[in-house]
Amino acid sequence: MPTPPPDLRPLWFVAGGVALVLLVVLFILMRGSDDSDGGGTIPSGSDVSNGRVAFLTDSSGATELVSTEPDGSDAQTLTEDGADILRPDWSPAGTKLVFTSDREGDYDLWMMNADGSGLEQLTNDSARESAPDWSPDGLHIAFASDLDGNRDIWVLDLESRELTQLTDDPAHDDTPDWSRTDRIAFMSEREGEQDIFTMNPDGGDVRQITSNDGSDFVPEWSPDGALIAFRRDADIWTVPGDGGEASNLTNSEEDDDHPAWSPDGELIAFDSLVDGNRDIQVMTVTGEDVHELIATSSNEESPSWQAILE
Repeated sequence: MPTPPPDLRPLWFVAGGVALVLLVVLFILMRGSDDSDGGGTIPSGSDVSNGRVAFLTDSSGATELVSTEPDGSDAQTLTEDGADILRPDWSPAGTKLVFTSDREGDYDLWMMNADGSGLEQLTNDSARESAPDWSPDGLHIAFASDLDGNRDIWVLDLESRELTQLTDDPAHDDTPDWSRTDRIAFMSEREGEQDIFTMNPDGGDVRQITSNDGSDFVPEWSPDGALIAFRRDADIWTVPGDGGEASNLTNSEEDDDHPAWSPDGELIAFDSLVDGNRDIQVMTVTGEDVHELIATSSNEESPSWQAILE
C-alpha cells in the first residue's frame, strides 16, 4: 500500500499565524504610537527632525517643563522642583529657554540651557511677570508685567538687565510675541475687547490687527513674519501680520490654546482640551491633518518649538 501524503494543515496553520502577526506589526508601525509615552507622526514635507518641542506637564503632580523630539519621543524633564511654571519660549538659536516661575514666591522670569542646566533668575520684584518672548537677535526679552500697577508690555536687556516699558495704556496689554521682522504682536483691551495689536520694538507705530467682539489673544508670529496665529474664543486662527481677513483653523467643541509654529512654518502645534485633559496637537497651517502629538492621562500645554539647529 502506498504511503499516504503527510498532513500539511499544521504547517499552513503556523505559516498563516506568522503572516497574521507580521501584518499586525506592520500596521502598528505604519500607524505610529499614541500611548502614554507620547508619540505621533509629523506630516511629510516638514523638515523639523532636529528641533525639539518644549511644553508644560503635570504628570508628576506639579507643573514641570519637558522637552521632546517633534514626534513626542525622547522626553526630558528639565525642571523638578514643584514650582509653578508658565509659558516657556525657546531662544532664537535654540540653546536656551525662558519661562515664568514662582519658585522664589513671586512670578518672575527665569532662563536655563536647553538641557535644563544653568538656571538663572532674570527678574526679582513683587510684580507678576509672564509671557516672555525673545527678540530675534536673542539679546532682549519682551514680557508682560504689572510693575507699574497696570498690565503692560516691557522689555528686558539681557546684558544690562535694564527694564524698558513699551506700553503705558490704561487698558490691559499682555502676551507679547516678537517677530523675526522686528515687530511685536500683543493682546490689548484698549478698544474695549481683547484684540491683537502690533508695534515696533520701541513701542511706537502701534497698529490694530484684529477687531472682534470676542476674545483674541496669545499671538504667535510665523517664522517669515507673514502671519500671526492666535486664539479667538476657543479656536486657533491666523491673520496676516499687517491685518486683513482672519482664517479659522480649528473648530473645537471644547478649547484650543497656545499656538506655536514649527521652525519651517509648515505646522502649528497647540494645546487642546480633549476628553477632560489638555494634550498637545499639531496641524498644517491650513488647519488640516490635526492629530495628537503629545497625549497622556496628564495635562500638557503651552508648546514652544525649538529653532532648527545646524
